[in-house]
This record gives sequence, C-alpha cells and structure tokens, in this order.
Amino acid sequence: MVPVPAVPTHQNAPIYIVDRPGSSQTVFYLIFPGVSQGNPAESDLKAGTIALGGTFTSRLNQLLREQKGYTYGVKARTVQYSQVGYQVISSRIRTDATDEAMVDLMSELKRIQEGITEEEARKAVLSFQQDQVEAMGSREGMALTFSEYHSAGMSPEALGNALGKMREVGLEGIKAAMKTYLPEQAVIVLVGDRQAIE
Repeated sequence: MVPVPAVPTHQNAPIYIVDRPGSSQTVFYLIFPGVSQGNPAESDLKAGTIALGGTFTSRLNQLLREQKGYTYGVKARTVQYSQVGYQVISSRIRTDATDEAMVDLMSELKRIQEGITEEEARKAVLSFQQDQVEAMGSREGMALTFSEYHSAGMSPEALGNALGKMREVGLEGIKAAMKTYLPEQAVIVLVGDRQAIE
C-alpha cells in the first residue's frame, strides 16, 4: 500500500482564484481535512454533512438558494479512502454575489458546529439509506459500491455495517464531528471573473 503523506496545515484559509474574465458565475470549492474509511466518526460526519448540504432541503441549499437566491444549488459531501479523507462544499453562484455568498456560507459553517436538530438527523439517516438502496438498483452501482469497499481493504459486509452505524448516530456525535468544518482549515478555490470577485 502506498503511504499517504500527512495533511498540510495552515493558519488561514488560502484562497486560489482561477481567472475567467466575463464569467457570469463563480464556481467555488471549499475542501477540508476529513476522516478515512473505518474511522469511528465516519457515520456522524456523513450525517452532519448531509444535513449541511447533502439534500435539496439541507441548510446550505435553504440559505443560499431559497432565501438568498445566489445559486441553483450547493453540495456538501464527504470522501473517504483507506488512509485519508476529505470534505467538499461546492457550488456555482452569481458573480455579483460571490462575496455575500461566501460570508453567508462561512457563517453557516460556524453555526452548524453548535449541532443539528433531531429532525435534521432523522432526514440525514433516511437520505443515506435511500442513496444506498438506489446504488443497489443497477449493476454499475453495485460494482462501484463494493469496489470502493474492496479498495479500502474492507469486506462486502461493510455496507451492512455502514447502514447499521448510520442508524445509531446521535446528536452529540454529529456535533463533535462537525467541528472539523473549521473555516480556517479550508482550502478555497474560486473559478470566475477575478476582477469582479475581488
């Protein structure tokens, strides 16, 4: 197995801008350090991430799409490999609203560290279960799911274990896991009209 280097650390969130003059939208990615497959906090982190931005009714979609009208949608997801993991928040927002959207997004990251509600946790668990059922609905989905577990050195039973652990997540565990969404630990990449963004 190829060793994975340690995650680099930094004091303030670096911002990288890829200039596309005249762009009507800014594509942004926020990437945070995460947890590897099999980590005890994996299910709690997944549940909290779904509540943050994993469904149409998630917090970020309600705030940035429904309330503010900055975007057609925001997506937050966790990615786990056998030795490393990360979390990603991504969206396309109106160029003229780039700064307001980033401020509101960062504020929501601070707020969700205080925890989520019972209803949000319930919806997150149901959403995770539904995604797994849908993945099993095609041969391609089944192959992808089990190949990911195999590449991490896990048995096919890992899927059942993941579903069981997700049913056991609690509000305190989710609250602790969401502490990893620290804005100062993010790497921020913006693709759009640099002059308008700045």
